[in-house]
Amino acid sequence: MMLGESSIADPDVWGLMAMGRETLLRGWPPTEDPFTYLPAKNPVVYHEWLSGVVFYLLLTYLGGPALKVFMIALGLLTVGLAAVAGRRLGGSYLSILVVVVTIVVSMQVGYQSVIRAEAFTFLFFALFIFLLEEAGRGRPRGLLLIPPVTAVWANLHGGFVAGIGLVLLYLAGHLVSRQKPWRLIGTGAAATLATLLNPYGVAYWWYLHEALLMPRPFIGEWRAVPLDFVSALAFKALLLLAALAVIVAPRRHWPGVIVMGVTAFLGFRQYRHVPFFSIACLVYVPAHLSPLLDRVVESVRPRVVLRPVLAALVAYATLGSLLLGAALHLARFTSWQVEVPLSFYPVG
Repeated sequence: MMLGESSIADPDVWGLMAMGRETLLRGWPPTEDPFTYLPAKNPVVYHEWLSGVVFYLLLTYLGGPALKVFMIALGLLTVGLAAVAGRRLGGSYLSILVVVVTIVVSMQVGYQSVIRAEAFTFLFFALFIFLLEEAGRGRPRGLLLIPPVTAVWANLHGGFVAGIGLVLLYLAGHLVSRQKPWRLIGTGAAATLATLLNPYGVAYWWYLHEALLMPRPFIGEWRAVPLDFVSALAFKALLLLAALAVIVAPRRHWPGVIVMGVTAFLGFRQYRHVPFFSIACLVYVPAHLSPLLDRVVESVRPRVVLRPVLAALVAYATLGSLLLGAALHLARFTSWQVEVPLSFYPVG
């Protein structure tokens, strides 16, 4: 619920939905900018055109609250997929709960608007980790989903680069652990080619190259995380937890260690990458942290066993508190409608 708390519309969402409307009217995404009086690049690449269509249809037929509900659903699916992957890697429920409490705060930077196309990227990032982990456990058929999902992802948001990067990081992990890399090489190549299934063809790649390298010093989420003890505390606390878990773990999952290391570095480079690190931690940290938590639980177990009724009461009270907190947080939403603050002009 916290990931879908905001009712404020990102300024870009209006242009995004307007482009979605134009796409539906024309039957194809425009290759020129229909909303500018000044010269623009030709062709104009709208990498989020399909997200615009989805958001416009939701707003038109279901109203503003549908955007908020949809954002909450995407956030829940993202966290749920990552938690399931973490559990299948060997993480205990307690270790998963510890990480979830931390990442809900650190992921807020990616969910500051009532709806954002980036939410699709976070969901698919978690899905790719899940599929790659399933392949590592002897279920490689899931890798067949990666190329077609990448094609859809590329039309929803340019963050599909993170998915291809994830495959490459797993490839590096396979090399470190001396596993055969050919299946991942084929998957990565097919996924890369699948991104050409977009309205702009190869021009999309050139656009992304320019967009990703373009400096944006005045946009908060594109700035670096300061190396102090005040800024981004949840991110830094999560980083310390991940480092502790990897250090004390008797065995290390090298693809996960590599993914966490790279996403942590990117998170320090730009705030907008922190959600990727948060998702990675929810998958990989519980399995590394569980042995330490198990030792802690074993040390207090004799005291708890002597008081089973008290232990049960504490467990039910904790669960009840979490459910009550979620209900109160849901009721605290000031509005389910899209809000536009007067402090900025709503243009995309």
